[in-house]
Amino acid sequence: IYFADLVSKSAQYCYTDKKDPVGLMLLSEVSLGEMYELKKAT
Repeated sequence: IYFADLVSKSAQYCYTDKKDPVGLMLLSEVSLGEMYELKKAT
């Protein structure tokens, strides 16, 4: 399960191919507390 604040970011994880051309995305509201924002890549 992947959660993001942008639907376009989450859409990158919905894989489809010729054998299975259907991708699913569940739109949810998730509350996990304060967001930890990174200022640079680790």
